[in-house]
Amino acid sequence: MPRLPLQGIRVADFSQVFAGPAATLWLAALGADVIKIENPAHPDNVRRANLGEDKKYHYSEDPRTAWFSPLNFGKKSCTLDLKSPEGQNIARDIVGVCDVVADNFATGVMERFGLGYDQIRKIRPDVVMLSVSGFGRTGPDRNYVAYATIATAFGGLNGLTGYEGGAPQIIGGAWGDLLAAKMGALLTLAALERRWRTGRGQFIDLSMSQVMVGLTPEAILDFTMNGRNRGPRGNRDDIMAPHNAYPCKGADAWAVIAVSNDKEWAALCGAIGKPELKKDPRFADQRQRWLNQAEIDPVIASWTRERTSQHAMETLQKAGVPAARSSKLEEIATDPHLKARGYFREMADYRAGRVTALRLPGTTDANSVLAPAPNIGEHNKYMFEEVLGLTAAHVESLKVKGITASAV
Repeated sequence: MPRLPLQGIRVADFSQVFAGPAATLWLAALGADVIKIENPAHPDNVRRANLGEDKKYHYSEDPRTAWFSPLNFGKKSCTLDLKSPEGQNIARDIVGVCDVVADNFATGVMERFGLGYDQIRKIRPDVVMLSVSGFGRTGPDRNYVAYATIATAFGGLNGLTGYEGGAPQIIGGAWGDLLAAKMGALLTLAALERRWRTGRGQFIDLSMSQVMVGLTPEAILDFTMNGRNRGPRGNRDDIMAPHNAYPCKGADAWAVIAVSNDKEWAALCGAIGKPELKKDPRFADQRQRWLNQAEIDPVIASWTRERTSQHAMETLQKAGVPAARSSKLEEIATDPHLKARGYFREMADYRAGRVTALRLPGTTDANSVLAPAPNIGEHNKYMFEEVLGLTAAHVESLKVKGITASAV
């Protein structure tokens, strides 16, 4: 196994729930020693969010339930009550032996714990701090609360999603969290490289909402330059046509097709058995096809309705037409292409014995060595005795005081 890029880098991870842990997951996948620090009485809430048989999330007092594992593979866990002065002192000791500190608390919380950037760089001058929040740590909205849906709404993405004339649509998935996490990991890598060159640390003030604004640069540029205020356009594209989701055989089955040039258009016409459309003046070039999409779509839909979404995708792709099925979760989980690329793998899990995990894209070597997600406080001995050098008696006294004692 080759040496991983971040081996030798230690991360003090104070983050919880989604955006912060997803960012430090990338660091763990790249070889960093990520220490997840949790309150012993109130651990990370995702340990407690359990999807029941009714497909609704239920709060459980058992911190071993949850969708915790996919966000925390490869990390270690120690417990520490940051509200106690002694716990804060130990946290500062932890920071002193770490290269990176990560948090996603509300603005001001880390400062109240004595762990703000200006405070911890007195302990570790070259520390890199990744601080993720909904609206950033400065500005008039810095104290606003945000989840992924709030960030995508503020960032303008929802306003571009939906059908023309309709209400904005909340997009599926925790985009605000996941994209902020990847940006946070990237910025942390850049800051570590800068530190390697200059010896200087850095504070990364990452705003989830600003990450989402960055996903709509063409719409913002169109407004600032041309005064055009774009809204939802359904499945239509600004340039490509045809460009839509087309109904297929089966319940709620769809195929997505995107044609960007004359060659792809000719291939599409041949694949659906309508070669005469290539000579139709209404569809003679990209501009004409864009203007006459309403007349093209029913013709394509009449062809896709007779085929499954998988068959439509395979037929069109073989002809040179960009197309894909609109995948359902069961199709993704059993997809032979993803399996052939090793995207899914089974791992040990402290809750369930074995779980299916997704590899992080592009980190094949790292994924092969990721340990299971940790039980709460599983690595207290490692962190407090082996890393910090506290005596066993001292660690036991912290447990008795409730500063490190786990709820389980």
